[in-house]
Amino acid sequence: MLYRTSGDIYYLHLLLLHKPSRGDKDNLTYITVHGGGEPLVCASYQQSAIAHGIVDSIDNVRLTFDDMCEFGTAAQCRSYFVVLTLHGYETHATFDNDQQRSFMYMDYLQFHIKQTIENAQVLMLLDLEHLFRKSRSSLSKFGFPTPRRVPAEVEEAILKWCNEDEMERQGELLASLNLSCPNNAEQQNAYNNIMNSIDEFRNTHQDLLTSHQFHFIGGPGGTGKSALFRKLHAACCSKGLLIAICAATSLAALLFEGAVTAHSLFGYPVEDKDNVDDLNPTRCKVKKEQADFLHEVSVIFWDKYISNDCNLMEAVLEQLKMQWEKPRYYVFVCAVDFSQVSKR
Repeated sequence: MLYRTSGDIYYLHLLLLHKPSRGDKDNLTYITVHGGGEPLVCASYQQSAIAHGIVDSIDNVRLTFDDMCEFGTAAQCRSYFVVLTLHGYETHATFDNDQQRSFMYMDYLQFHIKQTIENAQVLMLLDLEHLFRKSRSSLSKFGFPTPRRVPAEVEEAILKWCNEDEMERQGELLASLNLSCPNNAEQQNAYNNIMNSIDEFRNTHQDLLTSHQFHFIGGPGGTGKSALFRKLHAACCSKGLLIAICAATSLAALLFEGAVTAHSLFGYPVEDKDNVDDLNPTRCKVKKEQADFLHEVSVIFWDKYISNDCNLMEAVLEQLKMQWEKPRYYVFVCAVDFSQVSKR
């Protein structure tokens, strides 16, 4: 059985079921649409399936993406586009729409005055490819155009975050957040303690560190966890620190720029609880590119931490001991809402 997340091959499977080849093995048979005029040769099996009327959920995707374009940032639009694509929704029509695609590269034009539309679209493709790779996939797997050269993740992160313009922008963002969502006394105390811990941690050589540091931001919805999270992100980035941001789910990760799921960040497979073997626990499988990135990171932010299984956290801590010649230690900042966890 093929699932939607199999990529473009899933749509070839649909075409094979609905459009017999008549003995012709040429792929053009499945990507060509015959109408009243000249035959249309599609760029992917997904586009062909849409054109043949086999797939019919395009409008719903467009509507949800329109909502993201109206209320979200360009980075959130890119992340949402990747989430939709990875879950098998028909996103080629969205990508081919000039107006909807423009929302995914608008930030590159806004923050870089001399940037051209062509270069902005290249940067968009680079970011999309990185997002796909974090989920162990790629643009080409789904029939989308790919950038000529994709920098390694750590190289991309350094270029994006560790420059004076971005550090200044993050400082301005922090000031704006403090003005629009000022901390109460408890939040300010937590902010100060966490930032002091991060400063002390990063000023200590890794060889002298002996353990991770954990900070937990708790509280029910509406108490300011996400706002405090964003302030801490901005504060770290304004100092040129490389941080990693993950969340328990893809939707939760959309709230923060650059965030991915914890499973993607640490290479931990998604398992059914019924298949968990306590005697042979599942291990993380961190690819080299991801490992190189984590090696340069000093702070890991983890949203909806309590929603992840304890086996995942145990596997992460074990992997951080074994991934390199010497164990590496981090500051973990975790947001938790115990009211979202059902009582057992």
